[in-house]
Amino acid sequence: MAGRGGPLFNPAMHQQGGNGQGRPHPGPFPHHPHMGRGGPPPPPPHPMGPWRPVMLPDGRTYYHNVMTNETAWVLPPPFRPPPPHMGSMPPPPMKEGQAGMGGGPQHAPAGGGMQVGAHGGVGGAKVGGGMGMKVELVEENDDGEDFAVSKRRYRGTDWYLIKTANDKKFYYHAGTNASTWEKPLDLPKKGDNEVNGNHEVEVGGSGLDGQGKEEERSESSDDSSDEEEEEGGKELTPAQQLLKAVSDFEALLAEKKIRSFTPWEKALPLLIQDRRFTALPMGDRRRMYDVYMKKLVETERVEKKDELKTKMGAFKEVVESHAHLIEEGTNLNDFLLMRDERGTRIRYLPATKALDTPNLLVAFNSAADPIKKRRREGKARVEQGVVSLLTESGVEGHARWEEWEKNVMRKVKEIENEGYRMSRAEAEALFRQHCASIRHRKDERQLKREREEDILRQREKAVRREMMRDEKERERTREKVAREEAEMILEGLFAERIQTVAIDFDQALSIVKKDVRYTSAMDMLSEAEKEAVLNRRLRKLKKEAVASFHRILQRLTEGEFWLPFSSVRSSLDGVLKKEQDMTREEMARAIAMKAPRLTLPSSEWEGAYSEWVEVEEKAAKAALFNLLDEKRVVSRQDIEKIGSLVKGDPRYRRLDGMAEVRERWVEEALAGRRQ
Repeated sequence: MAGRGGPLFNPAMHQQGGNGQGRPHPGPFPHHPHMGRGGPPPPPPHPMGPWRPVMLPDGRTYYHNVMTNETAWVLPPPFRPPPPHMGSMPPPPMKEGQAGMGGGPQHAPAGGGMQVGAHGGVGGAKVGGGMGMKVELVEENDDGEDFAVSKRRYRGTDWYLIKTANDKKFYYHAGTNASTWEKPLDLPKKGDNEVNGNHEVEVGGSGLDGQGKEEERSESSDDSSDEEEEEGGKELTPAQQLLKAVSDFEALLAEKKIRSFTPWEKALPLLIQDRRFTALPMGDRRRMYDVYMKKLVETERVEKKDELKTKMGAFKEVVESHAHLIEEGTNLNDFLLMRDERGTRIRYLPATKALDTPNLLVAFNSAADPIKKRRREGKARVEQGVVSLLTESGVEGHARWEEWEKNVMRKVKEIENEGYRMSRAEAEALFRQHCASIRHRKDERQLKREREEDILRQREKAVRREMMRDEKERERTREKVAREEAEMILEGLFAERIQTVAIDFDQALSIVKKDVRYTSAMDMLSEAEKEAVLNRRLRKLKKEAVASFHRILQRLTEGEFWLPFSSVRSSLDGVLKKEQDMTREEMARAIAMKAPRLTLPSSEWEGAYSEWVEVEEKAAKAALFNLLDEKRVVSRQDIEKIGSLVKGDPRYRRLDGMAEVRERWVEEALAGRRQ
């Protein structure tokens, strides 16, 4: 029995797992619907007590205890209805299920309206009815003292009517082994067909005595009496009782005229004293009320929708009947202020007053848009026909309307339809517009020729400007390339002929002009550009001279950068004198070996020496710091402990000539480590 929230189970959750019998364990039952509080005396006890059958989407059924929230595949024995027993006849599907059928449901033939299954001896029947509600009932088939005494076959079918010793009847289908307490829907109605008494079979067993045989013979002799007994004599099954209670409850709600969206608490005082309310099980009252409310709301919604559709249809008929009043710019307000053929404003017509403004607007637009579309199409068709007539007739730009009025109006009447009717004034305006277009067309041809000539002149000017711009760009490119080539040649001459930094611009220029490679192309360079080329050469020479000077100092001082410049000056003078006394071959050999030469002017020696001292001092300090880092020295005691490792290192001994500075650097390094 599904709750109000939708289906109890997802079918996928019953495809895995099991209880050792090929069936999944039933899941927990959702919270039971709201139980009524107070009110009428409790209803009669349910045939199954607190247990309720629940049909799964795959057709299997389990039972849920609404009191303890327990679930089971088999109804407990105290609540099982007594099933029929067929004696020596072939057992119904419940018997075969007990013998080892397993657990899937078996279905009766199509049209039977029955669904019978076996779950370890349990058969199920599904009955539908009342407000779209589905009621499912499963009855247990268990061994008992009751047994079958006779059977009769229905002519033209595989159905048998089985009668038991306890005067109970059930139906058995020989083709599908399905059995049910209810009469299948595909059996013939009373009077349509007869039970075949010639196929009556006596079932052997202790319960088949003479009295039973006599009853069987009397039944086979009178089929109509058996039918009446089947329909009127037997008691209602639990499923039929539940269906009847639901039907009576719906009738009660309709009788009390319960409106839609009425809360359960407000409707309860109107229902609580009625026996049709108490006849429904307590757990199903609120749920059946909600189902009824949903159907009532849906019914009212459909009725309102149909009513609105009818009203809008009536108003659309009004709009279509007044289509001749609707023009392209007519809106709803304009239409409502118009009058019909009897002089009544359209806004006061019953079809108009039955709708509110938003629905009126929707209905008007849906009806007026096709009318306006037909009017536009008709107008375009009439105008096209009139223009074609005037064009074929050769109307000049200065033609008179009076001369063409009859022909134009005759053409209008030929092609106009209900969608659009052109008036005489509109036809005259169209005629004059056509004549004006002819006059303008002649003037436009002359203007077009003048515009084309002007466009050609402008295009020629643009082409000439583009060509001049391209020529200037090419000239600038050629000049730039020539300048770059001149600078490269001049720079090569300076590099070859100028080998000392002690020279000014005029001296250098006079030297390179004597070279045959110095051509008139160099004159295109300005004096500033030539001087810039020379300065680049001099900066390069000075950089090389300073580097060579530092290498000579390194060799002369053996790395003792703390020596004063005065003590080094004499050694530098000796090197310079030696280079000056070198022969041409010795000079060429020194240049080939890339030996350092003292080409730096003597006036710049002291400055270059200061730069070298600064560079060497930074390098020595960095080497000392690296030494202390390698030896992990953090205090003076560490130096004493590993004195030979630190003091014997060349990076430490190199600074013996400036011990005070070295100690100061050591203190600086140790202070940084202590921080």
